[in-house]
Amino acid sequence: MHQDPGLDLIPVELIQTHPEWWA
Repeated sequence: MHQDPGLDLIPVELIQTHPEWWA
């Protein structure tokens, strides 16, 4: 299902601390 390998390099903590990036 993963087509973007870059997403695998993003730690969950980063997503949780910057939710505006993923809105």
